[in-house]
Amino acid sequence: MSQPPVHVGIDLGTTNSTAAVADGVTVTVVRSRSGGVLTPSVVRIDGRGGVLVGERARRYLDSDAANTRTEFKRLMAYTPMTSTTSS
Repeated sequence: MSQPPVHVGIDLGTTNSTAAVADGVTVTVVRSRSGGVLTPSVVRIDGRGGVLVGERARRYLDSDAANTRTEFKRLMAYTPMTSTTSS
């Protein structure tokens, strides 16, 4: 017998984000390592390419603002799309 499909929903918010998994019977909200259901919408990429997200990334907003970003939702709405195909 085949497994029922699993669906993942992501709410990418301007300030916080959350995700949930639905298996056809129940919906489970994904919790962070600290047990919260909201994760700050913050990403930091360090000089070696290491990535931090959420609360851990938010700690660097003041000390490493050049490599730490917030408000992705606003940026997606205003960033022009470019084509990578050639004619």
